[in-house]
Amino acid sequence: MLGTGGHIQQFIDSTVLAGVAPYVPMRGSGLGKSATLHTQIGGGKQRTRLHESAEKHNRDNPGSGKIIWKGPQARLLYYGVVYVDPVYKAAGFPIRGNGGEVERWVSRKGVRKVPSSPERLFNFDQSRHPKAGRLWCERYKQDHLKELAAAAQKEVDAAWNS
Repeated sequence: MLGTGGHIQQFIDSTVLAGVAPYVPMRGSGLGKSATLHTQIGGGKQRTRLHESAEKHNRDNPGSGKIIWKGPQARLLYYGVVYVDPVYKAAGFPIRGNGGEVERWVSRKGVRKVPSSPERLFNFDQSRHPKAGRLWCERYKQDHLKELAAAAQKEVDAAWNS
């Protein structure tokens, strides 16, 4: 109940995953789904097929209380700093369609980007998630840690009294 992967850890993991969702940037649904896919809730069995690296992490850290966002841009979005090409100082290069509209952005192959200087932060679209932005987990904890602790204590009390 109280140990690694126990009922209380499952409760905390699930509560944090649900509560932090409005703080996570959402252009598509990939980043939000990433946390559900790569987090071992309470150390229990996953309901979804995981990538090998996530399976290894979850075997090594069952019910560790770690929420994991994984994907090509997860770290970049989490810290919210714009990374640029070291030579051209551009975050990317637009590929335009016939009508002149930007179809997609590309970077030079094999070039490792560096943090922009002076540091520029992402301007997150908040139309779908008004609280979306960088360092989403820290901001969620700042807003809800006392509530989370009280809810977890209530779960502990209920478990001990049953």
